[in-house]
Amino acid sequence: MSTVPVPFSKLETYDKLQFSMIRVHDAFKAGFDSIMEHLEKPPLDDLPNFVGYCTAWAAGIASHHDTEGALNPAFCTRARS
Repeated sequence: MSTVPVPFSKLETYDKLQFSMIRVHDAFKAGFDSIMEHLEKPPLDDLPNFVGYCTAWAAGIASHHDTEGALNPAFCTRARS
């Protein structure tokens, strides 16, 4: 990826995918961190919503994992010049 700022629309497809993967993994880490913070002292008075929050993150991660698995061979084997 270039060190010179380039508009996202001008990036090559591979670089767009790499950028997007990094950002989505950052978001998943933030979600995990949020869940872990709440697990130390679960919101017992609002447990159904907390479980729904955890379930939503799990579903998003599972969906991402499936997509990433389908794209990964092409993503990992691209020859870089």
